[in-house]
Amino acid sequence: MKTLYKFKYIILGAALMFGATSCEEFLEEENLSSVSDQTYLVNEDAFEELVNGAYATLRSYSKSHDLDFYGVDIYSRKGKIEGDKPLNDYTNITSYLGASESNWKRSYTAISKCNTVITRAEEIGELSESTKNLRLAEVKVIRALNYFYLVQQFGGVPLQLEEVRGVVTDFTRNTEAEVYAQIIKDLDEAIPALPTSVSQYGRVSKGAAQHLLAKVYLTLGYTSSGTAADFTTAAQLAETVISSGEYNLLNSFAEVFDIDNQENDEIIWSAQFSTDNLFNGDGNDQYQLFKFSYESYPGMNRTSDYGRGNKPWQPTAFFFNLFVDGDSREAVTLDRTIYAVEDADGILTGDTVVHFPKVAWTQEQKDAVSYIVYNDDEYRVNTDFGSSQYPMFKKFADPLAPYGDNGGTRDANIFRLAETYLIAAEAQLQAGNSGAALAHVNTIRNRAADGVDLSLTSVTIDDILNERALELAGETSRWIDLKRTGTLSDRVLAHNPHVQLHHTSAIDAHYLLRPIPENEILLTNGTLEQNPGY
Repeated sequence: MKTLYKFKYIILGAALMFGATSCEEFLEEENLSSVSDQTYLVNEDAFEELVNGAYATLRSYSKSHDLDFYGVDIYSRKGKIEGDKPLNDYTNITSYLGASESNWKRSYTAISKCNTVITRAEEIGELSESTKNLRLAEVKVIRALNYFYLVQQFGGVPLQLEEVRGVVTDFTRNTEAEVYAQIIKDLDEAIPALPTSVSQYGRVSKGAAQHLLAKVYLTLGYTSSGTAADFTTAAQLAETVISSGEYNLLNSFAEVFDIDNQENDEIIWSAQFSTDNLFNGDGNDQYQLFKFSYESYPGMNRTSDYGRGNKPWQPTAFFFNLFVDGDSREAVTLDRTIYAVEDADGILTGDTVVHFPKVAWTQEQKDAVSYIVYNDDEYRVNTDFGSSQYPMFKKFADPLAPYGDNGGTRDANIFRLAETYLIAAEAQLQAGNSGAALAHVNTIRNRAADGVDLSLTSVTIDDILNERALELAGETSRWIDLKRTGTLSDRVLAHNPHVQLHHTSAIDAHYLLRPIPENEILLTNGTLEQNPGY
């Protein structure tokens, strides 16, 4: 049974906190109307609400797509190759970038909730030592997760490690090295206190913290303050998770995304959503990712199980071409054929409406069928039905999600074991152990193989990035992957058609950091310094 985040609103000082009462099976709502600041100083049950409020921030963490999907090799913006979108095209991004501000606020809101838990834990006399240590470990992992996101996107950011109970306007930026040191400190303190197996699905386990720490060390190894030893440490941590026995690759990629099998052995940590619309907030929006407006085609409608396609990203031709024959992940990830959901104009329910062949059809082949066929060079061509049409994602399919709003009910994977293998592969490669790296990549490829041998005989960083695309598309931040590995400029120039429209040489290096939100700088009277180039 799922862990569910069910919310109530609590005014705590100047902050709006989200909370939920904990029980053995659920994180459930209890509508208390008389909760005060003092409640959390003396009441262990109410303290648990603060912890659950920190967990609830994982929902918004799993939905921070703009900074993750724009301006990369495997996705671009929708539509024809024309016009200008600064965030995707690396053209005149300014300090007023809305995506920077929303993600900055999201991360610091989560950090604030974690800090409140950490501060209050020391003030509640009745809190047992074992409970305190466990909850502190959990929220330190959540805090580390958010600081890790911030430091990768913005560089050095202010480290706030205690609850703020008044107005503070003089924040200054810590160095990137200091932020990494704090992330590692939080995770090093958390890991010994965390259980290897959690009693309540959705809580942080030892393996989740080790997976995160492995990725932190992997990323640190590429930075100016990192060393070669960081790659070795990252590899050791990832190998520890792989060999722990707590998590296992499922037999097939399809099983991982079976909506009736969400709590499975491959998932290390996930953000919890609910089938109860009353408590699902605005839901998980992954089911909307990488879809076009198919409802304008004959035989289709807006209530279709294909899901709403209102998100602004479109996979590139490079992404579609990564799937080779015999890779079972293609059929799980993509819908290459769309079928009618209603009778209309000579079309019967179940008839083929649109088909996207993997190998281009000739005009003669197209003329021989009654449905519409688009080859890959036609995905961005204007038609009577819109300016974008392409094989849509189906791995996040959610039949229970409504068409009209986000409302998605399925959980969002934060970490799963397949990524751990790829972290281990990348770390081993950078540490000079190409054989170990190759073995990990081939483990993932062999799981995906359907009647063919997908094994590689050698491995490069590009192979690992390609494998991350095939295995983890839509689940992890592609922009961060490319930035980390120093491949962003080369790969977007090679594969992103809108970037190619505006650039013929390397992307300016200042775009490797996002602008500090201008409103944040104004609120601190300039003590918060802007990144270079903005």
